Amino acid sequence: MRTERAKALMLMLGIVFILSAIPIAQIVISVYGNWQGVPPPGVTVDQVYYLARINEIKDGYPFMGNPYVFEYRNAMAPAFFVPDWLSAIPLLLGLSLTVTAGFNMIFWALLLCLISYFIFEQLGLKPKESLLASVLTYLQVYWLVARPVSMQIVFPFFALFILAYILWLRSPLNKRNILFLAISSAAPFYIYAYLWQITCTVLFLTAIFLIFKKSWKALLALAISGATSIVLALPAIVYTIRQIFSPFYWETMARISLTFTRIPTREFLNYSRWVVLAIVLGLIILFLSFRKKEDMYCCDTFTPFVITGTALVVTAGSNIVFAKEMETAVHIGRFIIFWFSIFFLYFLVQFWRRRGDVGQLSLIKKIMIGTVISIALFGYLRNFYDQGVHFFTRIDKDVIVSAQAYAGPAEWLNKNVPSEQVIWTMSNSGIESYVPMLTRHYLLFSEWSTLQLMPSAEIEERYLIASYFKDLTLNDIERDFRIYSGTGASIHQYKTHNREVIVCKMLRLEKFGYSCGEMETDISFKGEGHFINLYDKYIKDIKPNIKEKLKKYGVSYILVDKEIDEFKIPITDLQGLEMVYRDNRFVIYKINY
Repeated sequence: MRTERAKALMLMLGIVFILSAIPIAQIVISVYGNWQGVPPPGVTVDQVYYLARINEIKDGYPFMGNPYVFEYRNAMAPAFFVPDWLSAIPLLLGLSLTVTAGFNMIFWALLLCLISYFIFEQLGLKPKESLLASVLTYLQVYWLVARPVSMQIVFPFFALFILAYILWLRSPLNKRNILFLAISSAAPFYIYAYLWQITCTVLFLTAIFLIFKKSWKALLALAISGATSIVLALPAIVYTIRQIFSPFYWETMARISLTFTRIPTREFLNYSRWVVLAIVLGLIILFLSFRKKEDMYCCDTFTPFVITGTALVVTAGSNIVFAKEMETAVHIGRFIIFWFSIFFLYFLVQFWRRRGDVGQLSLIKKIMIGTVISIALFGYLRNFYDQGVHFFTRIDKDVIVSAQAYAGPAEWLNKNVPSEQVIWTMSNSGIESYVPMLTRHYLLFSEWSTLQLMPSAEIEERYLIASYFKDLTLNDIERDFRIYSGTGASIHQYKTHNREVIVCKMLRLEKFGYSCGEMETDISFKGEGHFINLYDKYIKDIKPNIKEKLKKYGVSYILVDKEIDEFKIPITDLQGLEMVYRDNRFVIYKINY
């Protein structure tokens, strides 16, 4: 049995290694002969953001206050940063940023599948079954694991908690299981806010379950494990409290996605149905087990799945209770995908083992069971396409090759500008995302800075200054709303309002004296006056005093991308510029005040 297990593990790791390396191979093939060491964009949407954070750690800022804005480089991070530290280890050991990204893509996928294998093994699957189930589960979250930092590192810790929880629930008085559960429950406080919310909810529901069962010894063991977990997580808890009370925290959260509503989101309803479907599948196995008086399934497996699944739904819909929504269901939904894969594959194995019993059921029961399984299988295969097959079409060869041109100006800045400087870039979709990632330098303005702890008014002013050469109109400022305000103000707030209007009118609450309001756009909800004020500031304050504004934020260089930058105001109108670098695509000017 040990030999079979060892072979299965080695084969699984080999398969996962190849699968996780496929995007890397695609990139190598795409840039063959043109490679300049620039990590490619387009593999994941926010890859450049997370790699910039990793590079900031290497540059000597372990708290990653702000990789984009010089003045806030020593500020607190808006969220915990241990995943960034873990991702930065290869970089700190001397590997390049590109190799670091590739190493993490492979290593954390291997670790996730290894833990998943042990989960399936604990659920009673044979080595070959565990091998196949682990690989399929990885493919269900393939694109997410390819993302640097999140969810690449988060998923293994979630899987570790599931493993620890199953082991503990099976033998709650075992001291090793108590400690394992405590460690796996404390780790999420350092890793990911949504993950510790899940683990705390699981433990809370478990306590209720044990009280209901009157399992007092198990409840005491859970209390000991929970207390140990709190002690281990105390530094993270203290840091989180400091974050919440730090300046600009709540306005930063509002820029990111925070809204105040008790109405369930569409994502909550979408993901919750898969948990409900999984529990129905579990009831099918229970039904087949009870027919043969096999009740061990209920005690050993169904209980942890029901509790963890319920915790996922409760956490995803937490805004219903706390009236705070921050893309919660979207983020929890990623965990539900992973959880559902484990449950569904386990169900298929159990169902296959009981296939003979199904033949003895009535036709109606067979149709009902077949319908439920078909729905689950359709959803499972559809997600496999989204996460796996569809992923490979996202890698754009032309974009990858084009990005290699960033190496020239980045190398010049690293060699010729030793101290940290502020760089003015024109666009929000090109090299501006790479300056913090490939150099030690910072930016006058970046769309990614909306995710960091800093005042919204300053971000708006930086946007206006950085847009000086574009000769902005009022329409331009309205069009760029998301760029300088984040998704919270430009998307979530007005959509939350509209959702409340729809529900209010659907329930006819106006008959009871409630004012439902009217549907809004992002611009109308923010108020036209806000954009008029920004335009007035641009015309009356920014343009006439551009040199003073640049000096205010310590801007030393202008980096121009001749391929995509637009200049409605000639760059020569700005006095005191000295060209210090030029290639076929980029020009760097030094600003002499």
